[in-house]
Amino acid sequence: MMKKTFIIFALSVLLISCSPASSSESSSEIKEENRITISTMPLEKEYLDKVIDLYNSEVLAEDRIEIVYAENYDPTSVSHSADLIFTNDLRLKRYSLNEYALNLDDTDKVDDNVKSLFVYDDCLLAYPTSFNSGYALYYDSTYFDNESEITLESILEKCEQNNKKFRFSLFNPWYILSFFLSPDYKGLNSFSYEYDNGVAIYDIHYDDNEGARMMEYVASLYSRYKDYFIISDGSFSQYERFERGDIIASIDGSYTDNFEHGDYVLNNVKSTKMPTMSVDGKTYQLGSLGCYYGYFIHKDSNKVTASKKLLDYLLREDVQDLMVKEIGTVPVIESALQNIDESINPLYKGQIAQAPYTSFESLCIEQRGYEIFGDIATAVLTSSLGECDTWLEFLTNQFDLIR
Repeated sequence: MMKKTFIIFALSVLLISCSPASSSESSSEIKEENRITISTMPLEKEYLDKVIDLYNSEVLAEDRIEIVYAENYDPTSVSHSADLIFTNDLRLKRYSLNEYALNLDDTDKVDDNVKSLFVYDDCLLAYPTSFNSGYALYYDSTYFDNESEITLESILEKCEQNNKKFRFSLFNPWYILSFFLSPDYKGLNSFSYEYDNGVAIYDIHYDDNEGARMMEYVASLYSRYKDYFIISDGSFSQYERFERGDIIASIDGSYTDNFEHGDYVLNNVKSTKMPTMSVDGKTYQLGSLGCYYGYFIHKDSNKVTASKKLLDYLLREDVQDLMVKEIGTVPVIESALQNIDESINPLYKGQIAQAPYTSFESLCIEQRGYEIFGDIATAVLTSSLGECDTWLEFLTNQFDLIR
């Protein structure tokens, strides 16, 4: 009997010693130089957790990486306790974050034109990892038979017919820009800027009747259908609005994916590029203001080697594929972009579809510019041009204010 007891005990010890280590035990095996602190927005975290699991499954135990997230991500400042910091091409210099970024080795995985957005003083300061299209159209597919035929006008007509709403924040300067950034309208092609000690200096030349007619038309659409717009929505997320049956369409940004959604959204709501509209017989595709996102390594980091390995890993094709699947942002690797198919989450397709109609290099809104476009939004919503007699005069005066 004693012999049997010993054998059972021995087998138990053997089984315990061969069983997988607990998460705390696994964590304790990570080398200190491989523990990376990352400062990033919430949307990235779940995806990065899966990236790390994949990375650690492919490397030797001594090369495994552990990530810890810095609290209270602030895109306008730098956490000195973070090794890797999430940013975009506009913020990097706008908030002088480039002063804290480590000079990185060149990479051939990303197009030179994209990399150039993160180059300052001939130094590559961040690896671009994704592209954000700014915003897209989300719609209830039970009301629209053919996605390609959705227009601004058809959305409003459907709302009127069904006593539903269109969630479109026309009071917001970012969304008013959708019309000015139309690839079919070139009136703001000369709207550019450069930085002087962190302050944007604008170069604007505006004298364009086409843009005036376009905004006059938008104002007339709002005047006619204002009962069917939701232009300010602090009560519910767009997905909650769809679940409640309040809306049949919404224009929103990628950050909306942070909100939970129920079965109705999963089964019926889809996303696509921004709608078109027709003015004086000409069709305009609404544009958007986007940017490239990426990560830079803090110059004071003592985890540079591990941080560089992770950065390089984020640019691998299958990892970029995973990013599209998990959070729906546009990949920066051309081969990954070609891999996108119909299996992608319908709520993510809009960001992908809007990418060709997105501006990102020539326009940045500082506080003054934001106020000016806010005044244009107010004119659209009130059909009041103040002391001006025409939309052309009004817009010309507005843009004069931020030159």
